[in-house]
Amino acid sequence: MALRHDEPVGAMGEPSAATLAAAALGWLVLGLLPGWLVTSAVTPARSALDRLAVAPAVSIGLAYPAGAWANRLGFAVALQVALAVLLLASIGAGAVLLRRRREGAAGPLHDRGTLTAVRFPLLLVTLLWLVAMATSEAGWGLVAPNSDGNTHGLLTVSLLQHGEVLGFGGYPLGVHVVAALVGVVTSVPSALVVPLTLLGPVWAVLGVAAFAGRISRTMVPWAAFAACAVPYFPFGQVIWGPVPLVVAVALVPAVALAVLDASGRGALLVAAVSVAGLLAIHVTEALVAGLLVVLALVSARRLLWAPLLRGLLVALGALLLTWPLVVELLRGGAVRPPDPGAPVEDAGAAGGLALAVVTNFLRPF
Repeated sequence: MALRHDEPVGAMGEPSAATLAAAALGWLVLGLLPGWLVTSAVTPARSALDRLAVAPAVSIGLAYPAGAWANRLGFAVALQVALAVLLLASIGAGAVLLRRRREGAAGPLHDRGTLTAVRFPLLLVTLLWLVAMATSEAGWGLVAPNSDGNTHGLLTVSLLQHGEVLGFGGYPLGVHVVAALVGVVTSVPSALVVPLTLLGPVWAVLGVAAFAGRISRTMVPWAAFAACAVPYFPFGQVIWGPVPLVVAVALVPAVALAVLDASGRGALLVAAVSVAGLLAIHVTEALVAGLLVVLALVSARRLLWAPLLRGLLVALGALLLTWPLVVELLRGGAVRPPDPGAPVEDAGAAGGLALAVVTNFLRPF
């Protein structure tokens, strides 16, 4: 999986519609299926929509910590360890689901009515993405020609070459870990375009719909259609350049919902892993998810002590999973590689994690 310095990066083969389709399949297998199986196994009572909405955060929350801890312990095999953890988690969760199925319990596809409610919004956002890709300058399967798109391509190639998840001062590489695994058999540009331009709008729709379902089932399709109206999904991504920030923002509602529902051991585990996945994608969005949880509790006029205690347990679990990343951020912040034609960004060299968080949070403004 890791390449030597003198080896060409075969995964940087010519992108095409075929490699884009293969990358989409790869993301379904590695970026969606493990999280779906694990969430279905440990929280079987949750709706299909809820489990699907949080699945990518859980997959990344499994893959990134595995690779990061491997690096922290001195092993330069981060991608192999991440792949092994995804496979073992999928096999273990699949075995649990099969055993339950033999006992007559509901399978992972139960409560599909919640997914039916969002089928038209998902179709709409997919059609919008197809139009955006077909009319874009970048074309099918290419990373949009902007500094952000180029930077994340370099990060992913570096992962393939060196197997170093904690490179660049601990810059969060949650998306890049799965993209590198997918890019081995497709192409790095295609493996990035799928999550950063397609999964962003799709999971924004799913997450918003799932969160709205806590208020009223009738609001689910309307909330999903409203999510389709956000102009940055997907046109801005295809034109400007894919960035993990958008994937993190898209997953905020689902992760916040997982934290709100963390009332048992299985739900606590899913919430902690999903928050770890969010931290691994883009650190500051974990703060947004936390704020959304507090707002939801206050608006529902629920007692705060018990949910906040569970939230603290979730946060501690997520920090433990991503501790190698936290250590790197505390040492000096995340440093991106040089963007072609742009200065190097150092989000936290002047003050560690707190300054990195504030700087990243204020940058869009």
